[in-house]
Amino acid sequence: MVKMLNVMGLSQDGHIRVLVFREDIRNLIIEDIRNLIINGVSSMGITTFVTLVTKDGCFDEFYNLAKEELAFTRQSKGCKSILVSTNRETNTMKMVQFWEDEASFDAYFEKRVERSGADFARLLERPPEKEHFSTENFGYEH
Repeated sequence: MVKMLNVMGLSQDGHIRVLVFREDIRNLIIEDIRNLIINGVSSMGITTFVTLVTKDGCFDEFYNLAKEELAFTRQSKGCKSILVSTNRETNTMKMVQFWEDEASFDAYFEKRVERSGADFARLLERPPEKEHFSTENFGYEH
């Protein structure tokens, strides 16, 4: 039996509405409400952009390694989703990663360096470039 959670709120036209949610998403709703109250926006966590450039002749090996290793990333606490784009001509892989928060990414990345640091040094031109941005929900889901 799935438990339900009722949430009351005002609609755009000023009427009180009752929304019903499954209990298993209750914590996500509560966190969004907390962020809305504190920050004035509904946060969906963070989006992390990672750029990886391989050494000449190393792209295919790194690509295959990344395919195998992404399971570890996806299973990491706080990881919501990962998208990967590649350009073999420039030896570049770009990842768009969605995380619950920056602390979750940092904990994951520390383990990633322990797990793959030697491969990074051997195959990459330089350390991965990382950028974090708040992911906002303006009424659209990714």
